Amino acid sequence: MKDTTHQQIIDKAFEQSSGELGYIGTWHTHPQNAPEPSSIDLDDWEKCTQRNPDRQLVFVIVGNKQVNLYIKINDDLEVATRKIDG
Repeated sequence: MKDTTHQQIIDKAFEQSSGELGYIGTWHTHPQNAPEPSSIDLDDWEKCTQRNPDRQLVFVIVGNKQVNLYIKINDDLEVATRKIDG
């Protein structure tokens, strides 16, 4: 998240696609069976949401046995959960 080239790649894709391609959210892993967002995650998601008021963002955390997809609806963080088989 701190690598500035990530943003440059997104900006270039957005420009070259005439606005068709762009940022829709982030994903990362947690070494937990059922992952929970950390305070760092929640702070980052809030900043991302504020920087992108024109779109609905998604945030995904992949755990060892579960994947959680989060979206912010109004002021509530909603989650959809999917168990990983195996």
